[in-house]
Amino acid sequence: MNERIIQRVLTSGLAPFIADPGLLETLFQGEHGLSPAETALLRAYFEFSPDEGQPGGPPNIIHGYPRGTGPFPCWAIILLADRSQQRLLGDDAGTHGDFADATDLAGDPAFELTKITSFTIAIDVYVPDLPDVLLYYYHLLRHILFQAVGTLQASPNYLQQIEFTGADLAPNAQYLPDNLWLRRLTMTFITEEAAWEARDNAPQTMTLDGAFINNDVGDANGQIEPYEE
Repeated sequence: MNERIIQRVLTSGLAPFIADPGLLETLFQGEHGLSPAETALLRAYFEFSPDEGQPGGPPNIIHGYPRGTGPFPCWAIILLADRSQQRLLGDDAGTHGDFADATDLAGDPAFELTKITSFTIAIDVYVPDLPDVLLYYYHLLRHILFQAVGTLQASPNYLQQIEFTGADLAPNAQYLPDNLWLRRLTMTFITEEAAWEARDNAPQTMTLDGAFINNDVGDANGQIEPYEE
């Protein structure tokens, strides 16, 4: 699953900073030009173990939109869209990829069907109270993903044509606390997906029964009586 691959990359990329928070100061001073005083504050926030009602610590990595209670700060992995982008052999005019050694999930001979699918996945950065920390965690997220492009390309899902875009968003006060800051990093990429059709399957026709059937189903009578005044 693409979402799980991204989660694994983020968890692995964050681990060195958790083990050695001094790397944060090196990164933000060297790559982003922050002062030692400011990076010391970033490190203090990152190393903080939050008590109830006091946010801090590394970003939590979650799937889907967070609840109003958090956990915050967080990186939330959210599917925005997926779409079959391109038809390959096996999709057009009822043809198949006729590979002699293709098998289905049960190991039986099958026709392999493949397609290219494009995905748009957002990683939302949620930080309470402090807009500066939002900037830190957003750029840390970009750094981790940028250095992991090769890993994403070599993953089981073979993510290709990876692009990143970003934007500030206004949190919806209906669902989230008013003091929350939010920025979105959007990933777009393509992957190849496959399915298998049994070789001994004949083309199937489908019949549909609607409401106007003339037989009983269990205790329910399927007949429709016309309305009469």
